[in-house]
Amino acid sequence: MLYNGFLEASDIFDDEAAVQFEGVMIFGDDMQGRCVGFDKNDEWAVVEIDAANMSVKKLCETFSLFVYSLLG
Repeated sequence: MLYNGFLEASDIFDDEAAVQFEGVMIFGDDMQGRCVGFDKNDEWAVVEIDAANMSVKKLCETFSLFVYSLLG
């Protein structure tokens, strides 16, 4: 699901958890516990936040590569 705008981690997670995702602008989720966003601290790379283990994983360096990977 794509959001109507960006959310900060503090809009989704409690304050304690949100601190570790500071700088991530979340633009969507898979409705199963994974959020996708841009990491402003890593040249706006596309990242995934997994709420199950509170980890961050870089998915792609750019948004266009991210979209291409979904289409391919």
